[in-house]
Amino acid sequence: MFLKQRLILFFMGCVHLVCAQNMATLTGKITHKFTGIAISNAKIELLNTQYSGYSDSQGYFKINDIAVAQAELLVSSPNFQNELLERITLLPGKAMEYNFQLMPLSERIGEVTIASKSVDNNPQTPVSAYTFSREEISMNPGAQGDVFRAIGMLPGV
Repeated sequence: MFLKQRLILFFMGCVHLVCAQNMATLTGKITHKFTGIAISNAKIELLNTQYSGYSDSQGYFKINDIAVAQAELLVSSPNFQNELLERITLLPGKAMEYNFQLMPLSERIGEVTIASKSVDNNPQTPVSAYTFSREEISMNPGAQGDVFRAIGMLPGV
């Protein structure tokens, strides 16, 4: 009786190993196309099957025990364009690696209006003015009697 139970367990284990060798594994990484930053919580799914998974915080994903040979692979994430591989081949007992670079969605904004405001030339507005006499120009250090050098020494010029 004890030998019979061991034989049954042995054959069940063999069947499990044979079935496990016929299963494929899908791995990879999902990143931002322009910055290369990892995208977390992106959904990876084999369309028309029950197989799917999500990327981790570093952008890596792994889907184990896939029993199909060919499928369509869809990668989607909020604020990014979906990526679809129409025909991937999964080999039994092999780990297939697919890396994706998702492009961000462009944002549409409403109408942009640019307006300018003109400056009013009001004669009532005081304008600062300086008046130099010939003596002040000659007494100005660095001006050396030159009018333009004296003007260059004024604040804000």
